[in-house]
Amino acid sequence: METYEDLSARVLVDFADVKEGLNEILDELRSLRTDSFIRKILSKDDIERIKDWENTLKKRAEDEFSLVIMGDFKRGKSTLINAILGKAVAPTNVSPETMTINRISYGTESKREAVLKNGKRIRLNAEELNRDTLEEIMERLPAPIDYIELQEDLPILKELTIVDTPGLGDVLHSFEEQVQEYLNRADAVIYVASVLSPLSESEQAYLCANILPQKFSGLLVVANMADCLDSEEDIERVKGEVFKRVLAFSDKAGVYALSALDEYCRKCSLKRPNPELASYLADAFLEFDSAIHNEIVLQKDFIKTQRVLVLARAMSSDIRKRLEVIASMLKLNQSQLEEISRSCEEEHVNLHHTLQREEETLTSAADQLYFEAKDWMTEFLERLRQEIKRVQNAGQTVAIQKHFQFYLMDTVQEGILKCLEVHQKVLAEKLQSLAREFSGQTIFENTPLQNSGMTVNIADISWTGVDTATFLLTEGTYILGLSENPLSLNIVAQTIAGFVRESQVKKKQADLLKPVLENYDALNDKIFSQLRTAYDSLRAQAIEKLKASYEAQLTASMEAVRQAMEVSRREELKAEDVEAQLSTARQFLDQVDEILVRYQ
Repeated sequence: METYEDLSARVLVDFADVKEGLNEILDELRSLRTDSFIRKILSKDDIERIKDWENTLKKRAEDEFSLVIMGDFKRGKSTLINAILGKAVAPTNVSPETMTINRISYGTESKREAVLKNGKRIRLNAEELNRDTLEEIMERLPAPIDYIELQEDLPILKELTIVDTPGLGDVLHSFEEQVQEYLNRADAVIYVASVLSPLSESEQAYLCANILPQKFSGLLVVANMADCLDSEEDIERVKGEVFKRVLAFSDKAGVYALSALDEYCRKCSLKRPNPELASYLADAFLEFDSAIHNEIVLQKDFIKTQRVLVLARAMSSDIRKRLEVIASMLKLNQSQLEEISRSCEEEHVNLHHTLQREEETLTSAADQLYFEAKDWMTEFLERLRQEIKRVQNAGQTVAIQKHFQFYLMDTVQEGILKCLEVHQKVLAEKLQSLAREFSGQTIFENTPLQNSGMTVNIADISWTGVDTATFLLTEGTYILGLSENPLSLNIVAQTIAGFVRESQVKKKQADLLKPVLENYDALNDKIFSQLRTAYDSLRAQAIEKLKASYEAQLTASMEAVRQAMEVSRREELKAEDVEAQLSTARQFLDQVDEILVRYQ
């Protein structure tokens, strides 16, 4: 017998009905910001903020259903799109210089247009989207390309618009803000990784920091390039590893190991890249295709509804908090407001000296954390050395050559990440404590604090050549949201003899582990050097975050004080009338919340 929860998952949602409810919410917002008395209480910035929320909600409701394809550079995102569509639509032969955001939607005929940042459009043909021609065209355009508009008469595009984003790796950080905007407007996401580097720590960190907080109900994680592996067993092993890594932070995302290239070749009757795995890969992609249909296309009204409601709730909360700040200020008399204003002005002047004191506190804290991390890593690396010796003595040469590079990368990386994961939380708590002290001492206790949370990202691993096990383990440590450009920290440059594929390994039986053990002390030194730089970066970023938090608190407080002083000086505004109108404004928001509850 089905439970209530089972049945609730089958409730149908009509987005047209939800839009009617949203129109009611927009009506309430317009009533709020156009009310003549409330406009005397709120500042012009507050009124504009409410108007911005109106426009954002309206646009979000009218946007087509958007499926965003994300992942690091060279993970096969465009090939995956073409495999889904069964046609070469998204350009695949690209370089960082010709990388663009591609928006693929339905049209009765094929169309290619470059939409420039100045608003102009340039008609292109499919051939002009290859890297050499496009690079030449881009040099002659009157403005940079904002995105490429591609239209095709394909059934799935009647249901959704696909956004093909540039890679998220080090090469393309200039796109990060733009990609984030598309992510904010997305209804569902497919995150593409590679079986050759199965969901690295940086990819996990990006999912945790940027995608999961948005609570996408439509999220699929793809381990692409499965045709590069030798057997079904290898593919299942990698899929299991990716699933385990995803499950550590989400039990809702679907995980699929497949080959976009194989599926594209199959649908277009081209030569398959790995004939021995052709049947298995076709079944794997069919499973993924079914997930897109069942979990995204058929659920798009439900997904769209949830995305709009999340935005509407954030809007209601934001406006309500602003009203409460004004209400708190209006309870103070003129002399109290003037005293707070003077305190804010003085603190703003003395902010540099305040931050110098806090810098000493944060530097001391970061140093203590570094030495603790160094102790952890010393013990960890010694255990790793003993494990390498044990494996070397076991003499399992073929298995080692096939898997050791990934084992070493993941093991060292995991150790470093654990240190940073633990210590960034400690430093974040220190920041929050300092922000609260600052707010309580210099402004007033109920000032909303800026979010002092910090997240750490470890950049991807890269190595030279798919066929060799020569690699450079690259750690890029940066604080997401605090820095546009990550700090790249190279720590390992050990050449490992041998080949990745078992068939190639048999041709060359070199000892992989000997050069690692011979240079182990040098490896340790590089890791400790990287740790030192990473913790210095944590400290510097913490100071910048604290400065931004202090300045934001002071600015918000001074604006609220000025608005309250202006309202209190108006003779026609009696205290009881002001309180009555604030109560009316709260009622507007209560009605908004009641509408939102209707669609939960």
